[in-house]
Amino acid sequence: MSSDECYELGYNQLLRDIYDKPLHQKPALGSMPAFLESDQPTLLSTAKEQRYLKAINEETSSLKAWMVRYFDKLIASLDQFKISFNGGQYNTLIDLVEKSIDSMQVVNNDFIKFLETVAANTECTGEQFVNFFEKLLQYYEDNDIKLATSTDPWYLANDNYRFFNYEMFLSFVSVMMKHERFDVIHDVVSTDFCILSNRFGRQVKPLTYIEFQKYNYTLDRFKKDLTNSNLISEAASLFRSKVDGKLFEAMVEVDILLYYLSLVYDKSNDVHNIWYPELSIYNASFTVLPKLASYRYFEKAKVLFDVEDKDSFINLIKGVNDNLQRDGYHHIPSIQQGLGYDKVCSIK
Repeated sequence: MSSDECYELGYNQLLRDIYDKPLHQKPALGSMPAFLESDQPTLLSTAKEQRYLKAINEETSSLKAWMVRYFDKLIASLDQFKISFNGGQYNTLIDLVEKSIDSMQVVNNDFIKFLETVAANTECTGEQFVNFFEKLLQYYEDNDIKLATSTDPWYLANDNYRFFNYEMFLSFVSVMMKHERFDVIHDVVSTDFCILSNRFGRQVKPLTYIEFQKYNYTLDRFKKDLTNSNLISEAASLFRSKVDGKLFEAMVEVDILLYYLSLVYDKSNDVHNIWYPELSIYNASFTVLPKLASYRYFEKAKVLFDVEDKDSFINLIKGVNDNLQRDGYHHIPSIQQGLGYDKVCSIK
């Protein structure tokens, strides 16, 4: 207000300062991300790679190197979610596992965005995902993160990773199914991952995608016992609360499909070598892939089952030994019914 030239502007600014009415308002804060509720920090190093990937994907089809970088950063980010529990009160363990699962949700949500970005690109191949899942299993081996089902405290402290693995793998298959990338799914579910064991002189041990679905003792035994819960599956219920409705519906179907594929690709007839579809308690369908009735769809999807034509598919499904002991809660149609093999290619 020191001169005539700026008097009016200065006077207006003074009034705005006095009455706290600035000319330029700060935008209102949006809703707080859920992971900030956690006591543990969630440092998502993949977020920057996500932006790079989207930009590269728009500019060029050459994104292989960026996918590798993203995968490596995702695996490295898992260090921050380790739980220390060597025994004690199970309610303490339950609390630690659930908080860690909440924190890890941001990683899986970012992974889903990544999948949506790369799925339709022709340079996205099954080999890249085979390498990623193999590296992930090797990470667990090298960091002594035991994934086998057990009530030992060293194993129970990894139930957050078991939950994460299950959700991540279902996310992967669901998005690839959405984009009809049956070739990518086939490459992953039909392979043996070669993992160097930390025991016995670093010998190679073959693992399959079944490693990504393990029973969660912390949630489905100890939490149910301590809370007298009448839920059929605490893990499945928690899963449903965290996944978007449409995506969850797709995951229920994919969960059962992965059970069928484990029957197709495992020849040992060992009940421990199958994928158990825990989300099937929410299944209300008798047919998992009803579109196999379409000749056009079957011609695209047949690679899932490694068959050449309708007849070889029917013979394959007829010969599968589906001897799973079913209960009244998990709605798992037999493989013959679930894949509707008698209706395959009935529509041109």
